[in-house]
Amino acid sequence: MDIDADVDEVVEEPVSKPARSISRTHSHSRQRQPSAQRRRAGSASDTERNDPALRRKLGEITKKYEVLNIKYQDLRQIGVKEAERNMEKLRKEGELTNKNAGELIKSLRADLAVQSAAAKKVDALKKKLETQSAEAAALKEQIAKLAADLSEAQSENKTLSAKLAANRTASASVESAHSKTPGSAMKANGGIRLMGTAEAAQVAQAAQLKEDLYSDLTGLIMRSVKRESEEDVFDCIQTGRNGTLHFKLAAANEKSAGSYDDARCSYIPQLDPSRDKALMELLPDYLVDEITFPRPQAAKFYARVVKALTEKPI
Repeated sequence: MDIDADVDEVVEEPVSKPARSISRTHSHSRQRQPSAQRRRAGSASDTERNDPALRRKLGEITKKYEVLNIKYQDLRQIGVKEAERNMEKLRKEGELTNKNAGELIKSLRADLAVQSAAAKKVDALKKKLETQSAEAAALKEQIAKLAADLSEAQSENKTLSAKLAANRTASASVESAHSKTPGSAMKANGGIRLMGTAEAAQVAQAAQLKEDLYSDLTGLIMRSVKRESEEDVFDCIQTGRNGTLHFKLAAANEKSAGSYDDARCSYIPQLDPSRDKALMELLPDYLVDEITFPRPQAAKFYARVVKALTEKPI
């Protein structure tokens, strides 16, 4: 700021002094025009050589100019160097940024390749899982079908075994009846005995045929009948698609009940937890434990037994 003020001051003073000298020249020219014209050419140079203040001011201005020029050059060099340093710094930062960006892009590409491979692997595993799930579902259906066939075969096997046991029991009863016939009666009444035996055999055969047909129609097999003092005990097997139920049914006879409506029946299940576990899970609670009901409701009870063994479980 001081340098600018000095420059302005130096510039203003040379302008003002020639103005005063010009005014004096005009005033003298009115008095001495011829001598003024002769001196006009050399008056300016003489003033500059003979004015020490002007020379001093000019020297100061020159020095200040040189100082300012030096400062300007220094500042210019400083600015150029600083700009070069900043440029170099920015260049290095740009190179580092580009390098980091390249490494990041390379890393991202590698990650993308890994993820793409993983995605393909997941797709392959998904397809494999779907295939295995379909195969498992098919195998499950096949297993269920085989289990149903096995259950049906087991039920038929139990039915046939029960029928065979019932037939053997009936045959044994007939043979026992024959063996109990007295020998004297056989000798005395040989013809009558033979006729009676033949008729008894026919009656027994007819009864067995009826029982077989009833068993085929209803799935109920009568293994044996035992008559006790106050009740008749029927050993029964009921077959169905859900399994085979072995139970005993005790019905009051005429000795213990005054009338048919007063008679009572007792249901006694013959279940083995180790053998009939699956069946016990399907049966209602009232068929797992012993129950007693009026004999007129026997048909209703039997209908519930058949329903439990034939209907498909939910």
